Amino acid sequence: MITAIPMKAGKISKHFKKAPQFLFLNQAGQFVGQLTNPAHPVSAKGCSSTKELMTEFQRRQVNRVVVRNIGERMLKRLLSHDLEVWQTTSSQVELASLAADENDPLLRLERQEQGRASANYMEKRSNEGCCSCSLTGKHHNGDYCGHDN
Repeated sequence: MITAIPMKAGKISKHFKKAPQFLFLNQAGQFVGQLTNPAHPVSAKGCSSTKELMTEFQRRQVNRVVVRNIGERMLKRLLSHDLEVWQTTSSQVELASLAADENDPLLRLERQEQGRASANYMEKRSNEGCCSCSLTGKHHNGDYCGHDN
């Protein structure tokens, strides 16, 4: 089992998609890799960046994700890819413990509504969306484009 943890400055990031990188741990809590977040606002390439992140999670055989905060639509995407999503309230948690089977201090997120509503979502919708798909009329079937789901 591989666990992905969004990281910023050596701590669990406050927000999943805004994390500059992800750490990957195996079930024993051992470090097995890291990834620069393609969906991070600084490096994002529109809607395709979230798809790239999900593809990378599949390639690395990620089974579960630990977050502090996550938006509703991103949570929906993770759940639709059959990933377990667990929430911690602290950035001061020992990372190895987050990969263990006993997830005592963690809350399992199982519904989109458990994520945070986007403060900018309505503004993005009123501006015809977030990326070039709004210009071409080619949407991503609601999977990865924030203005369709």
